[in-house]
Amino acid sequence: LDVRKEIFLVIASKQNLFIMFNLYFSLLMIILLIDDYIQLNKKINSKFKTHK
Repeated sequence: LDVRKEIFLVIASKQNLFIMFNLYFSLLMIILLIDDYIQLNKKINSKFKTHK
């Protein structure tokens, strides 16, 4: 019974690590996308300014 409990705890902690990693990775991707979007907006804005 104790062995099963320990195995369960190990699996649970691994799943938690996996979930945390996924969340971190998702956050990183969102930050990169936002950064790309801001850079793109700056480029577009500067192009419009030069046309005016």
